[in-house]
Amino acid sequence: MGENRRVIVVGAGISGLAAARELTQRGYEVTVLEGRDRPGGRTVSVDMGGSMVDLGAAFIHGVEGNPLSAIVKEMGLTPVPFEQCTLYQSDGWPADIREDRRVERIFNDVLERCHQAAVQHLEQRGRSFSDATAASREPAPGLSNTIGSGGSRRRPASTLKPSAGATAATAAAAGAASTPSGNGAAADGAVDSRNGVHSTVAAATGAAAGVEPAQPQRILPGRLDELLAQEGKSLLSGLSKGEQQLFNWHRGNLEIACGADLSELSAVHWNQDDRYQYEGDHVMLREGYGCLVKALSKRLDIRYQAEVKVIKLDTTAVKGVQATTADGRTFDADFLVCTLPLGVLKARAVRFDPVLPQAKTDSIRALGFGCLNKVVMLFPTVFWDTMDFIGHAADTRGQWVLFADLSRMTGQAVLVAMTGGPFATSIERLSDSGILQQIMAVLKRIYHKVPEPVKVEISRWKSDRFARGSFSFIAPDATAKDYDTLSEPLCDGFGVPRVLFAGEATTRYHPSTTTGAWLSGLREAMRIDMLVRPTKHKEPFDPDCVYDCSIRFPRVPHSERSPFTGAPSPCELKLTAT
Repeated sequence: MGENRRVIVVGAGISGLAAARELTQRGYEVTVLEGRDRPGGRTVSVDMGGSMVDLGAAFIHGVEGNPLSAIVKEMGLTPVPFEQCTLYQSDGWPADIREDRRVERIFNDVLERCHQAAVQHLEQRGRSFSDATAASREPAPGLSNTIGSGGSRRRPASTLKPSAGATAATAAAAGAASTPSGNGAAADGAVDSRNGVHSTVAAATGAAAGVEPAQPQRILPGRLDELLAQEGKSLLSGLSKGEQQLFNWHRGNLEIACGADLSELSAVHWNQDDRYQYEGDHVMLREGYGCLVKALSKRLDIRYQAEVKVIKLDTTAVKGVQATTADGRTFDADFLVCTLPLGVLKARAVRFDPVLPQAKTDSIRALGFGCLNKVVMLFPTVFWDTMDFIGHAADTRGQWVLFADLSRMTGQAVLVAMTGGPFATSIERLSDSGILQQIMAVLKRIYHKVPEPVKVEISRWKSDRFARGSFSFIAPDATAKDYDTLSEPLCDGFGVPRVLFAGEATTRYHPSTTTGAWLSGLREAMRIDMLVRPTKHKEPFDPDCVYDCSIRFPRVPHSERSPFTGAPSPCELKLTAT
């Protein structure tokens, strides 16, 4: 590839920063184009009484083996586990723990029935679950880790380990808070970039021939809410009014974690990433994600307020790639890494020339992009029972059902109200005072004497034109294969990948998380380096390969293991400082 060392990275979110840092350390000339006036994307921290609180991405989901945990440790940041939760009913009285545990078991049972019914539906249509999921080597995750049993980040109660005094339902929150980094979702080393069964060679062949490979017919299992109503009908008929409220709380909590109403979720694929989650505590950073972003963006060439509107690929491979910003500036490079959020791609806010392949546009359309909003409140004093999370079984499902208590972590009287899905989107049309009025009504039902907050910060991720939402999810028309398709690069006329894609919505293994964003950025950096400097690598690029890196040192040895077999990855590299 000669001296093809100029790279444009579109977006300074976690994935963009990961790609830019790795390529810069490897000697590439990297320019990051960011539409905002700050780095971080859907990761942003706000000052609340001297403490930084995350308005977007907030959690590291599972600290054991998580590459972000290693970076946090290396930087000397402070991870704080969140797991305790108290659940209140709509009248303000604490929920009976035994009653809630019974309802939780029913909720888990219904989810398991939904999964089995959805798989049966696929089999009746002539498709196996693994076919619909995509990679044949990837066994069906099922719902073995249902809420309360230590399952996925996406299922609130399963995200954290409930203590003896907390209901499993309670802990839920951790998953919910995650992403507007990604949840902020989104939010940013080495790659656990196992997101593809596609190959550069195959993509190049198709591009050179000018023919799009035939796409298999989508045979899908339907919506989660429909199956929930069908499978839960008999179980729910005997519940009292109070128990029905608790059931709805679990449902609403799940919708917060997914950032979407259950009607928007695939009945079988909504939790497909569960088996790839990291073990250990789910933690927030005492210093806020903003501190991490600041460190990652140091010494990078980031052009702020440079909103990219056109990405042009020269298919003759003479000029490479060109990005044009809203103010008419043009930037030329040999490669371009696009880290635009899925919501921005859905809105077609950026024009690709030539147009994106049909398969990629189909996946952009099919995947969902959820919304999780936060209202961060600083009060003059702590008036609530200190507990990591406070659950509220509202009369209307999904409306202010979860609060995070940050008082012990920050030393300030900070309470964060979280809401996801359609309700999170609907409140964005309200004024700040209108939103606060709703929240104060809930708090006053529980605590009666509630002072007015001295400072309030409110996110509106759906209205943010640089985000247009919080994080991705698998909708009824999608499968995990769509994450793979979204990650596939665009090649020039000679089959060389020139436009590459990163971000939480390009990895089936850790979607909607900052970890997924970080790993995807490193995946694409490695793809470029293996293409430009093949003799420096023992193996060719493999999107399933696991890499590791350090924020302070360009290369460090690692001993990651394959997520599929537990054995050392066949592409494992021993990277040494250069």
